[in-house]
Amino acid sequence: DGSASLEDFFEFFDVADEVDEVTTVNGWIMTRLQKIPEKNDCLTFENLEITVVKTDGKRADKIKVIIEPKNFMAEGNVRTIIHQAGVSSSKAGF
Repeated sequence: DGSASLEDFFEFFDVADEVDEVTTVNGWIMTRLQKIPEKNDCLTFENLEITVVKTDGKRADKIKVIIEPKNFMAEGNVRTIIHQAGVSSSKAGF
């Protein structure tokens, strides 16, 4: 729900952002997108991929949050996983 407390959202997902005068998730999304959210708008913040699933007028009514492990996709981790899987760097496009 876009009207959820931004403070609770940040606490739940263990992230932080310096925002002024924004108290709701919807307000934060609008600030990040720099526009009124529309269905399927996406943004990435830290290890979160946030997609607007449903809007209600000028606000995000429902969002989907996908959590990537922090620092998981750092270049070294990707190379390590590919190496462990037996894929050469050249085949993987690195």
